[in-house]
Amino acid sequence: MDTLEGRNLLVVDDEENMRQLINKVMSEQGYRVDLLENGEKTIQLVAKEPKSYDIVMLDIRLPGKDGIEVLREIREINPEIAVIMMTAYESLETAIQAIREGAYDYLIKPVGVDELIISVERALERKLLRLENKYLRKEIGNRYFFTNIIGKSDKMQEVYRTIESVLNSPAPVLLEGESGTGKELIARAIHYNGWRKAKKFVAVDCGALPENLIESELFGHKKGAFTGATRDKIGLFEEANHGAIFLDEICNINSSTQAKLLRVLQEGEIKRVGEVRYRKVDVRIISATNKNLKEEVKKGRFRDDLYYRLNVIHIKLPLLLERKEDIPLLADYFLRTYSQKVGKQVGRIEDDVMDLLINYSWPGNVRQLENEIKKMVTFVRSGTNVTLDYVSEEILNVNQMLKIGQMEGGNSLKLKVANLEKQLILQELKSNRWNKSKTATALGLSRKGLDKKILRYGLDRRIKQGKRKS
Repeated sequence: MDTLEGRNLLVVDDEENMRQLINKVMSEQGYRVDLLENGEKTIQLVAKEPKSYDIVMLDIRLPGKDGIEVLREIREINPEIAVIMMTAYESLETAIQAIREGAYDYLIKPVGVDELIISVERALERKLLRLENKYLRKEIGNRYFFTNIIGKSDKMQEVYRTIESVLNSPAPVLLEGESGTGKELIARAIHYNGWRKAKKFVAVDCGALPENLIESELFGHKKGAFTGATRDKIGLFEEANHGAIFLDEICNINSSTQAKLLRVLQEGEIKRVGEVRYRKVDVRIISATNKNLKEEVKKGRFRDDLYYRLNVIHIKLPLLLERKEDIPLLADYFLRTYSQKVGKQVGRIEDDVMDLLINYSWPGNVRQLENEIKKMVTFVRSGTNVTLDYVSEEILNVNQMLKIGQMEGGNSLKLKVANLEKQLILQELKSNRWNKSKTATALGLSRKGLDKKILRYGLDRRIKQGKRKS
């Protein structure tokens, strides 16, 4: 049976005139309308085609089965169908019974045209909204279900076990790991598989918030609290009330904000900028950092009392380099995902390409691997495998460097590793136009640590030459 998306109406009434009136009015509104005169035929049709109708308009007084009985059976067959009851006999008791049995609305005959249209449109809107919410809940659950986080390595299995044990705990969680290791994905998995999953998850990049606005963003402000505060504004903690807030790169918040965050953890309350009263909030805090937060405490850059409040449950996310056995699983997953998105029938990643992926160091971790596979899918021809022709030049170059290192290093593992490290640093320096700060960040090193390696490998001369050429 042909259907119009979301606009399929079945009218059940033993009065011919009423059926034809509704048919005329709702057909002009773009609905496909079917007409029946009794309850038995209605149940047979709905049972045969339970998804063919979005709305049923049902008279209470019908020959044979009455409308209330038919309503019950429709609800059993498909509870997603919106049912609007009609009667010529106004009775509050009957109306209440119909609503209790699951009817969306109750109309008294004779039904006005405007009243009819409004009732049907609202019933349809409500039904579609319910279906959309159901779909979104399913999609969110599927996407962030923790067993769908890819990895069979021992390190990832340990992460899985920790996640599973803390899902329904209110305790704060601290995620530690380098950029690209999937900290936000883990945070969402914790929230959307726990008892707060129906509530809001708010993600905040603390490193991206200007220092003079971070308190206003997190805790809100009162109109007139500062220049530009033209209205009252709720903060992200209030927005996440009864749900969870994810504070990414929490090491970037200033000392004043740290003190206010400590109060949230201790007292469960916030104060908007410019206000004197505190407001209660119930929010699970999941924070993340790509730095060693304990070291930041030792250096006096992060409050120790706040650190211990945040670090009740600690999850350390491994580098992709530390879970190489997961690379084939991740690569195949990304290949399937992005092939489907662009509508390509891509074969497989050939063995020599997979070997390169497994042996590459992945300084950008899982995010870098994902982007590499996405690029491959973009350029590979549909119906073919992924060959070396589609591998990034950087990965091919590093592979060549590895071979050179093996030859120069003989059988000494120490020499091989040192030579490879030298070549990787040189490659990253070139990629970042010889900027040492950017190179240190990309490699997960401190600037001081990078300077030591540059001196060790005699790369300072190469840097000067590179800067002159560029």
